[in-house]
Amino acid sequence: MSGPSRWPTRRDGERGLVTDAVARRMGSLRGYDAYVCGPPPMVAAARELVIRLGVREANVYFDAFVPTGAAEPGAAAG
Repeated sequence: MSGPSRWPTRRDGERGLVTDAVARRMGSLRGYDAYVCGPPPMVAAARELVIRLGVREANVYFDAFVPTGAAEPGAAAG
């Protein structure tokens, strides 16, 4: 298809680690639930941050994405 693109060619907004953006933009997260998904290191860092900012550990829901064929953290090799 020809013509101008519907998609922006320039992106404004946050760049970098999601944990840095949350730490900059959010104060207390007391009373919030947190839903986190992504690669295991990002999920671990985000869980630690939201708990430190006041989310109860029981209110942090997460799903760490593990590549197909990779052993899950803590799984016994065999």
